[in-house]
Amino acid sequence: MLGFDTKVMRKVIAIRKMDQADRQEQEALLDVYLHAIEGGQMPEAAPAAPGEGDDE
Repeated sequence: MLGFDTKVMRKVIAIRKMDQADRQEQEALLDVYLHAIEGGQMPEAAPAAPGEGDDE
């Protein structure tokens, strides 16, 4: 298989167009759903990386 998967590339472009808050909300919801389906415990919240969460 050569080249990029177009389905994945479309998703990457859609994610890049989102603003940071929307992207983080979507990732958090995805984590919740994945853990609910897997029956696992939710991981501890990771500390924000430098520059993340700073709206100033």
